[in-house]
Amino acid sequence: MSSTDIVGLALSYVYVFSVIALSELLQRGLHVPVSSTRKFVHIAVGMWAFGTVLLFQTWYVAVIPPVSFVLINYISYRQDVFKAMESADKRNLGTVYFPISFALIIALYWAKPAAIVAGLMTMTWGDALASLVGQKWGKHHFSTFRNTAFATPYMCSGWPVN
Repeated sequence: MSSTDIVGLALSYVYVFSVIALSELLQRGLHVPVSSTRKFVHIAVGMWAFGTVLLFQTWYVAVIPPVSFVLINYISYRQDVFKAMESADKRNLGTVYFPISFALIIALYWAKPAAIVAGLMTMTWGDALASLVGQKWGKHHFSTFRNTAFATPYMCSGWPVN
């Protein structure tokens, strides 16, 4: 493990835990709704894609933080440790799925840093903005597994809608 990888690991944990701490402060101190602090965490952590490709030398070290956050986030999900990033819907495991996706994108595309950033930015911004658009303008509800989502009329063009 190179010294750059060690610095990358340290900065990854400092960055993500700082984001979580700030979201907790916003939620508890300023009473920012959890729906907003959750999106803040999602976007801020997703932006760490840039730090990942710039700081790490090896993919197998770069995946350590997201893999560890699969476990950390699952514990938080079960025990409600980080309230500012937990959904009221206890069926929503997004905080666990996100680091799984983060780690897989790193492992699969390590040789193509631009692909890592592009994939993570699409997931980061697309998911957060789709949620906002769906909540604001969504008219059609649909369920996948145990989660309910919204689709705007524009997204449903050509779909049979009841």
